[in-house]
Amino acid sequence: MSIQKQGAVALGLFDGVHQGHRAVLQAAVRQKKNGLIPGAFTFHAEMSAMKNAPGYLYPTDLKIHILETECGMERIYAPPFEMVCEMSGEDFVREILCRRMNAAYAVCGNDFRFGKDARWDAEDLRRLGEKAGITIEIVDDVRCGGEKVSSSAVRSLLLEGDIKHANLLLGAPTPSSVRSSTGRRSAGASASRPSTRSSARDRSCRATASMPQRHRPRTAGGTAH
Repeated sequence: MSIQKQGAVALGLFDGVHQGHRAVLQAAVRQKKNGLIPGAFTFHAEMSAMKNAPGYLYPTDLKIHILETECGMERIYAPPFEMVCEMSGEDFVREILCRRMNAAYAVCGNDFRFGKDARWDAEDLRRLGEKAGITIEIVDDVRCGGEKVSSSAVRSLLLEGDIKHANLLLGAPTPSSVRSSTGRRSAGASASRPSTRSSARDRSCRATASMPQRHRPRTAGGTAH
């Protein structure tokens, strides 16, 4: 499929679409000022199991809905894992970023890995992308109260029933449909939006997430649009 207008592509699994993910996604959105279309390359939720996670936070349809409606993604490509799992790093850049997404810019977190057996990392992406004429930005971790914001941290908090802290890392209320990795509905998952009263941890997390980072209609059937 050919996409004529060049894009700014955020790369990641984005399970939970937490504050760390949103820093990556926001970097792609900022490229609109340069005439690029913000989009995301991601995987179906079940990919979490392949990363040795006990489960996933958001099902694929909810994740894509959030990427579109809350995060400004105008193109989303979520192919089946088997379509890309055998690619070399060079193939990934050529076939996914260049041909499928028509990327002029791509952004990822510093723990992003890609290609067969996840052999290539963010610095490899910078090297290969820039060789292909794509500007690459690598976003630093977002920290909240001194801890790294991650899907595994959110998952652990939900299992412990600490919905308020999980919401803080997510940057939004936990959707009522989210279930813990044990298959039970997370306790309090239907909680309303957090109070406007902020603790020191709250303020620290929001300030860190908003800091500038360093060199930092819906997908159907894995088809970008």
